[in-house]
Amino acid sequence: MEYVLVYILVAIGIFFLFREVNCWYWKINASLMVQEKILHQLERLNSRIEHTQGSNSIQIEESNRFLKSSQMANPEAPKPIPEPDLFPQPDQPPKPETKPKKPKKPYCPRCNEKNTFGEYCKFCGAKLEDVEDE
Repeated sequence: MEYVLVYILVAIGIFFLFREVNCWYWKINASLMVQEKILHQLERLNSRIEHTQGSNSIQIEESNRFLKSSQMANPEAPKPIPEPDLFPQPDQPPKPETKPKKPKKPYCPRCNEKNTFGEYCKFCGAKLEDVEDE
């Protein structure tokens, strides 16, 4: 009976030994540490964003309150700042599609050649002019 207990303890020890070797070989421990660092950085970034958004909304509310009170005293005062809409709904009709303009291509006035790039003609060296492609 006591040998069974020893075998179980040895088996558990071998399991933990092989587990550590396996995790080291496949770099699971290193990957876990990197993921924990990323999680920590994301949590810090999230808290900064929440803090920034909260302070922006407070500033907008305070400025609107000030503008409303000054508007009562002076009717020609500027209107309050609207709060930003994070998910605007499309309430305007779609804009009609316009045809894209054809790009102007460099053209040599001296030798009448169309050049694809540059400031001077690659054939005669004259300064190029832009002309619409036909």
